[in-house]
Amino acid sequence: MGGCASSQRNYKRKSGKRPGAKVIKVIHLDGRVKEFEPPICAEQILSCNPSCFLCSSDTMSIDAYPTNVPEPEELRPGLYFLLSKAQENKPFSLEDLCELAVKASSNLSIHDLQLSFRHYAVV
Repeated sequence: MGGCASSQRNYKRKSGKRPGAKVIKVIHLDGRVKEFEPPICAEQILSCNPSCFLCSSDTMSIDAYPTNVPEPEELRPGLYFLLSKAQENKPFSLEDLCELAVKASSNLSIHDLQLSFRHYAVV
């Protein structure tokens, strides 16, 4: 296993970074957002959250089962959710995804949400 290290910042306000900055954002069960700079592995986040699994927003869609990010995997810049292990074998409903979007929107900028959820838009 390769070593991953990262700096961590609490995400308290809209990002001062330029649009498209290469960061990893993790939304916790309580809605708190932590921002990490690559490289960081999923196991580093999960070791502090043993009752959760990590899911990338890119893999989340209605009626799809959550995709558990493997612990040794190095995270790519983007938005991730920590989800309760109780949700692991349950497909996402529209209501589930809406609740996650509301949780994320309370602590992320509009720009961040447009990048993460734009492929869920109904045309």
